[in-house]
Amino acid sequence: MREVAQGLGLTPAQEERLARVQAGLGLMADLSRADVLLYVPWKKGKVRVLVHARPHSIPPVHGVSLAGKVFTGDEQPLVRKALDHRILWRTTRSVYSKGSPVEQRVFQVWDEAGKPIAVLCVETNLIEHERHRRRSKVFQRALRLF
Repeated sequence: MREVAQGLGLTPAQEERLARVQAGLGLMADLSRADVLLYVPWKKGKVRVLVHARPHSIPPVHGVSLAGKVFTGDEQPLVRKALDHRILWRTTRSVYSKGSPVEQRVFQVWDEAGKPIAVLCVETNLIEHERHRRRSKVFQRALRLF
């Protein structure tokens, strides 16, 4: 993770926190049947995809890995808002990828001081989102706590 997080100005403790988050992203992508992206703040109000975990259980939302890609705040408004505000953001919006509707949920990753240092973005195509809503409530709750 150190080589991936270089140049971000993170403390060793923050890098360790992101490394722990990254360790579970592959499993989270498969269980949630969604692309899971870890965004970090970048230069001039932009955000960068630090890690992109793609599910193996279904075709991913994005055909190629977005790791390393930089987006403006206008392109990823929920991610930018979640990084800029020290409040709990668990919000959803619908976007389009390759012409298909995609459900996008964002979650802040905080350091020990409670400052948002990254944003976890879970992107699911709308069909899988609806299928997930029909799963057992116990499974859904467990996945949210993951």
